[in-house]
Formats: sequence, C-alpha cells, structure tokens
Amino acid sequence: MKSKGQSTKDILLEHSTAKVNLYVKYLEKYLNIISRYPYYSRIYLYDLLCGEGKYLDDQKGSPVRTLETIERHYKENENTCPNMCIWFNDHRESRVEKGRRKIDRVESLCNNMFKPENVKIRYTDLDFVSEVYPKLLNKIRGLKKHETLLLLLDPYGYKDITPEHVHDILFESENENVELILFHPITYMYRFANKALEDDDFKGGESLRRILKTLLGQENKTFRNKDDFISTLKRKYREYLNNEIYVDTFTFESRNANKYALFFFTPHVRGFEKMLETKWEIDTNRGQGFEKSGNQPTLFHEIELQGYRIKLKQYLKDGEGMVTNAHLYFFGLKNGFLPKHTNEVLRDWKKENLIIVLDENGEEVKRGFYIAYKYRDINPRKKSKIVTFSIKSI
Repeated sequence: MKSKGQSTKDILLEHSTAKVNLYVKYLEKYLNIISRYPYYSRIYLYDLLCGEGKYLDDQKGSPVRTLETIERHYKENENTCPNMCIWFNDHRESRVEKGRRKIDRVESLCNNMFKPENVKIRYTDLDFVSEVYPKLLNKIRGLKKHETLLLLLDPYGYKDITPEHVHDILFESENENVELILFHPITYMYRFANKALEDDDFKGGESLRRILKTLLGQENKTFRNKDDFISTLKRKYREYLNNEIYVDTFTFESRNANKYALFFFTPHVRGFEKMLETKWEIDTNRGQGFEKSGNQPTLFHEIELQGYRIKLKQYLKDGEGMVTNAHLYFFGLKNGFLPKHTNEVLRDWKKENLIIVLDENGEEVKRGFYIAYKYRDINPRKKSKIVTFSIKSI
C-alpha cells in the first residue's frame, strides 16, 4: 500500500501493476501469434517512456516484465523466439535511486536478465517529443512488410502525446504493421476537461484543450462523468483515425478513486480480438477494467451480457435475414464481446427456437455458428463457411 511521501513515480500501485499485467499478457499472445508465421522476420518492441524498471515496493516495471515474458516464451517454444529489436527510453532522473538516470537503472537491471541471442536491446535517455518522436517516425516509415512494431507509451501525464502523434504513428507505415498501447490519466484530464473547452483563457488547460478540440472537431461536448469522458475519447479517436483503426480501452481505478485508461490501437482485427481476450482474462466479469475493489460479482457479467443481447437482437432485426456469421464476428468485437459471448446468446435463442440459422444451401444449421476469425470473410470463398441468421420472434 502507498505510504505518505510515496507517489506513482517511485512505487508501482495496484492500478499500475494491472496496467503492466495487461501489457505483458497481450505481449504473450502477440509473440505466440507472430512466432507461428514464418512470414514475419522481425518484431520491434518499443517502450519509449519506460520508467524505473523496478520500484521501491520491489514491483517490476514494464522493461523487466517484457524480458521475463520473452524468456518464458523462448523456453516454452523449444528455446526459440522471433528476431526482436527492443528500444527502452526514458529521459528523467530516477526517483527510486537519487543521482542516477532512470534508463541507467533499467539497463543495469536488464543486463542481469536472460535474453536470447537474437534479441537486441537499445537504451536511450532522450526527450520524447524533440528527439524520440522523429526517430520513431523514421523507423515506422522504413518498416518492411515482414516486420511488425508494438509500441507502448506510458507518460506520466498527458501533455507530450497528442492525437496527431497517434495518427502519424499508425499511418506512417504503408504496411499496417504498427500497434500502439497508450496510457491516459483519466481523472486528471477529466477534472479540467469541461473548463478547458468552455474557457479559452484557462491557461492551465491549453494542452488538454488542444487534445480535445483535435478529437472533437466542431462537436460541442460537456462530459457527464469519467466514464463518459473515456467512452467519448474512444469514439472520437476512432473517428479521427477515419474508422480504419480498431480502438479499445481498459480502465484502472486506484484506491483513492483516481481512474486511468489504456487505449489500444491496431489496424488488425486479429490483434483487436487478442486484446479483448486479454481484457476478459483480467476482468472476467466485464472485460472492461481493474477496480480498487477487484472484479464485481458474477451477476454483473449477466447484466452486461443482457445489454449485449438487446444490441444483438436489434442488429438481427435490422439485418432482416442478411446477417452472416462474419457480420456477427465483427459486431461482437466492436461492442467489446468475444465470439464465445455471441455464441452464448445465440445458443440460448436457438434452444428457445427464437432464431433460424441457415447454411449457404438454405439448410438449417443444427449446431455451431462459425463465428470466428477464420470465418471472418464476408464474401464467399473456397473453404469458407457462411451461415445467415434470422429472428423468428424475440
């Protein structure tokens, strides 16, 4: 527990631990997917505001956990792993070890850890905006088709990372091979958000006003609460990125009720599905986030799923018999639910004889709905399985 005089800069609080847990759990899935495809020749893992590496409470930060994840992957895959280039950067003096730079601590810690020979690590002490960002864009522009980059940006604050940065990071590559995980301190942003938008003379809100006006455009908005703030940011990020990028969030709440969020951006539906899987593994009831009291009772999942049932019901009604398993795969993901959740609802409706499920020959499907990544193509293809869903009466 945090004691007087300690801060999130020198210890790793519960929400920060959950944040790192989400990242490394996704990294595990990421490495497993890439390692199965010989097409990919190299992975770039960039943690460019990487922090201390280890904190006063002995908790491990993202650099140490990253190397632990790689070692575990290596040993579980017969001492093999994809070629990797890792870049750890931070540009401030350590709060854990006075008189020493953060990145020096990270390098010292990582040098004492195992890493495969085909994993190369770079350590830098550079300012993100003026020095790191231009180098990052140059690297992204030069990525080859068979290379992929996973970027973690975890600033202490929000002023250094703008929507323009997010846009360029995701679109500067011609090959759609960059994924971004971005941390936002929601409570601190929300606290001044309405004032920043309403009062152009509010100097303390200049950076926040620039971020919000870039995302909101001409939309007039008053935020009702922190959750409304998060959902609005997610929606507007999608629009700002031309709805070409999948965007999702995972929320964290500290013991003093401060709320934070990780925003995940990917051009690939497979990566998006894997992040949703990761969220549901951590928050088994809602797939939304970590709260100071832990997960809510299982009943809350039923309430959430009931809300999804209503949306799914309307989607099938609007589709008038033209909704396919591929449509439902994407619909579920965009609403934050996995194929297994969609299948759960459809199975209930099928047992109650409330829906008709037909294959491409017009024959009724007795079991299985084929809602999965491998059946995602809406246009018929050889070996594809396309079924349609109609409502009898719900």
